[in-house]
Amino acid sequence: MIDTGATHNYLASAKEERLGLVLEKGVGRVKAISSTAQPIAGVAKYVLINVGAYEGKTNLSVVVMDDFKLILELDFLRDTRTAVLPHVDSLMMMGTKPCVIPTLAGRTGEKNLSVMQFEKGCKRSEPSYLCTLHFDEIEKASGPIPGVIKKLLKEFKDVMPDEAARSR
Repeated sequence: MIDTGATHNYLASAKEERLGLVLEKGVGRVKAISSTAQPIAGVAKYVLINVGAYEGKTNLSVVVMDDFKLILELDFLRDTRTAVLPHVDSLMMMGTKPCVIPTLAGRTGEKNLSVMQFEKGCKRSEPSYLCTLHFDEIEKASGPIPGVIKKLLKEFKDVMPDEAARSR
């Protein structure tokens, strides 16, 4: 993952073990948005990394993380003369070996209700409704949805009981 707001390059601790990196003592803690601050497990210095045609050395702070294996920060982008091109889902590295690297866009546009927000409503004894349908995910898991059912679900996609309507 590329994170222009990250202060360091981060590597998931599970990958550090697999790569057999030698760690120096790490200083500091890392806090993700929805978790508690965790100490840095260590720092792997001058690690050889390959990203597309780029090959170079960088320092990696090793931390416990579930979502990503590697997070590259803004200084890495500067040092490698990399431009993020979201409109074509690519990175363009313009350093010593220029190349274009295809990227995977993260999910956008989806509205998520966190477990904590949902739980808060339940604790206040407020009526709680949670429903989401993604036809493509359902069809991957369960097979095709019959056309009649799909049509019915689409027809009533905006229907909500009056008592569940959000007051403004």
